[in-house]
Amino acid sequence: MTEIVAFVTAAAGIPIYASADPAAAVVATLAASEVATVTGDIASGRRPIATATGAGWIDESAAEVLPQLVVDLFRDDDRGRPAWAAVMADHRYVGAILKATEGVRYPTAWFAGQWPAVRAAAGDRYGASWFRGAYHYLLFDTPAAAQAEFFARTVEAAGGWDAGDLIPIVDVERGATTASNRRASAAQVVDVVSGYVTAIKAATGQRVLLYGRGAMRDLGITSRFGADYLWNPGYTATMPSAAAEGWPDALVPLWQFSDGTANHTRWPTEAPGLGRVDTSVHRGADLRALRDALVRRVVAQAPSAG
Repeated sequence: MTEIVAFVTAAAGIPIYASADPAAAVVATLAASEVATVTGDIASGRRPIATATGAGWIDESAAEVLPQLVVDLFRDDDRGRPAWAAVMADHRYVGAILKATEGVRYPTAWFAGQWPAVRAAAGDRYGASWFRGAYHYLLFDTPAAAQAEFFARTVEAAGGWDAGDLIPIVDVERGATTASNRRASAAQVVDVVSGYVTAIKAATGQRVLLYGRGAMRDLGITSRFGADYLWNPGYTATMPSAAAEGWPDALVPLWQFSDGTANHTRWPTEAPGLGRVDTSVHRGADLRALRDALVRRVVAQAPSAG
């Protein structure tokens, strides 16, 4: 399978060349607003692409690289109409992250239906240019191991993990309505988050992506809790730094720039088929960087006894 690196488009038609050679002949035209798939590294200032009618090379400076946007939803966002095919048809969007669980008691029927639906709707894009993720909202007054077990069991009951899924995600925030989380001390947060991350890593053999910044900022926490990457929420024109909370930019692959209402960027607040929705942008150079950082790795199975 040809590796998908990125998607590009152009405001006006641009020539497609036979090769990366500066003297190569023009063999076709990438029409205005047509989307092409980038299939390899830049060479001599040109990108190898594939279109619906063939392959070729385009000048890098003439094309616009589409952003890599990721939506996240939970059951209250559903409104009975998540149209996954519509958002996947827009190549700016490369993934969806669904809330699976909270604490140890949370209605899971919505997740059980949407988890396989996202996978099925992705078709050939799944694992190549479309990725599926699941997260757990952590409660700081509830045993970490029990929460990790609830999350793992819920994902498994919905069909389990697959090769194009993102690594497990834990939502760490004080929240506006979760009273117990707002009462938690810094020591309590560190203990529960660290315990949860340890338990999930043991259960899945995967790295962990942590969502949040405010709880750590408010409580003066600089621990990374054993997590590997940060998903940073900040509804400002540029991403707020999380360095003071112990997270250098190199470990922040996702920036949630909109909560479906606030948005000070050039990227959209509404997604096709979903309406106003939380939206993040992948901060890496291309889809390879996203796959390297955030997509699950194959875990070798231990040989059976006997």
